[in-house]
Amino acid sequence: MVFFMSACKPRPKITVFNFPNYVNWNVTTRPGATDDEKKRSLDSVIAYIKELKYPDSTGKEREEGNNGGRLHISSRTDSIRVYTCPCDPNLTNITANLIVIDSSGDTTMKPPPPPKTPTVIQAPTTPNLPTSGSEGEADPVVQSIKKGVRIKGFPGAINKQGILAIMDTGLDTALFDPQIRGMIWQEPVPGNTLYNFLPGEDPKILLDDNSSKHGSAATAIALTQVTNQSPRIMVLKVLDAHGHGSVFSVSCGLAYARINNASVINASLGYYGKKDSVFSRYFTKNYDSTVIVAAAGNDTSKHDAGKLCYHPVNPSNELKKDHLFFPACFSDSTEDLISVTGLTGSKEDIWPCYYQNYSDVFVTLGVLKSDTGCCTMNVPFLTHPVEGSSFVAPVVSGRIVNYIIQNGFKPTTKLYLQGIGVANAAPSVINETTPPVKYTVRGQYIKN
Repeated sequence: MVFFMSACKPRPKITVFNFPNYVNWNVTTRPGATDDEKKRSLDSVIAYIKELKYPDSTGKEREEGNNGGRLHISSRTDSIRVYTCPCDPNLTNITANLIVIDSSGDTTMKPPPPPKTPTVIQAPTTPNLPTSGSEGEADPVVQSIKKGVRIKGFPGAINKQGILAIMDTGLDTALFDPQIRGMIWQEPVPGNTLYNFLPGEDPKILLDDNSSKHGSAATAIALTQVTNQSPRIMVLKVLDAHGHGSVFSVSCGLAYARINNASVINASLGYYGKKDSVFSRYFTKNYDSTVIVAAAGNDTSKHDAGKLCYHPVNPSNELKKDHLFFPACFSDSTEDLISVTGLTGSKEDIWPCYYQNYSDVFVTLGVLKSDTGCCTMNVPFLTHPVEGSSFVAPVVSGRIVNYIIQNGFKPTTKLYLQGIGVANAAPSVINETTPPVKYTVRGQYIKN
């Protein structure tokens, strides 16, 4: 529907702008809300969207007679889409495409930004890692898939107790030995299983359609930490082919994993910005049997392979109150979430990988790369090594689910950290000194 005000001047110039971005709202209702209460909540949000008016540069709505006689900018929607999380009826996503009309006489204004844009959650990685060289001279290397290469050799029988949930871009089973298909978790009635939580997409499709196979790589790295028995893999496709998702898709996938008793949930994803209230609701719940492992995030600039382990550290990557990355930064408010970054150096001198975030408040744990390939990891089906916090988080996820398979569930994440041999968290397990400068909480780290 198009709406505009009649102009004061004759024959005003009318310009209609269609924004490529959706205006996006996530609506949650309290558990136990009646269907009527949910409907009234959604109806009120939809009514608000229909009456949106864009503010001017002063932050006030334009009104007739203001700003040199210009009329106000109005907006109307040409489509409103409502998606309800299939496993949580209290979570709904509403998107709307806005048409903006500028009735400003002879002068056509540039379209103002939408009043609320979706929080884009993405995999915190740079898949096209530059080659070695000085800054500004590196040539991009396009990550591609090796033909005919499959990951093989999963250990032992499939353990029904250990369920490793991977919230990511999905899973490409063609990159693994056929055994992987038997490891994919399903509901008791397999046809009821959900894999895809992106609004508008088929919930039964789990395929990793990301060009760098981000979700498949995270899964492969996690499985390298498994020893005697293999876990079941719960595939949660919450990021699209571009590695982008939303508060809704991630929250919905997380709710599904918890409802179905995932042992460990790997979240190699996130966004920079303020704490989102909907996200808070889903990430700060306390569950005795579920651990979330989240990537601490990376520098968003171009990564130079020659500086991956550069020292001194990059101060702009320190997470603090005015520089937050979620869900990793929920670690200070819930004991069930472990945030992870990559470390390099030696026992005497340890520091963060140059492009990865660090904090002695918000980053729970570091993964110290102790073999060759500073701050990088090899994934058999990728042509080039990967780097970034996305690929150290699965090391911790895999190690914890392996511990659960062998030792059962524990009531606190601290016991899991001790169980996987975290330096300083478990001095009786590993006798190592704490680094003098702490880039993680209490200087905690594990070797990989």
